[in-house]
Amino acid sequence: MNQQSQAQSQAQTQAQIAALREQNAILNQQLNSQAHSFHQPPQPVQAPSIPPTVTIVRTSGTRNTNTGDIAATQSGPTPSFNFG
Repeated sequence: MNQQSQAQSQAQTQAQIAALREQNAILNQQLNSQAHSFHQPPQPVQAPSIPPTVTIVRTSGTRNTNTGDIAATQSGPTPSFNFG
């Protein structure tokens, strides 16, 4: 093999190596991109928000505006107690 063909062969080898390195870099980028998409931490699932149920119970009576207490009113006959 003469010097010229040896230099030509070496130039071709260097060009192939450069092309393979470029292809390798592209493939590594794609692989890293896929790896990131597979290893994403799971997103927390939020339970649907259900508003609390509030039941308002009305009592008959009058509210003492000083204390806020409700004085219940009683309908019907007044009970009598015989302690004898």
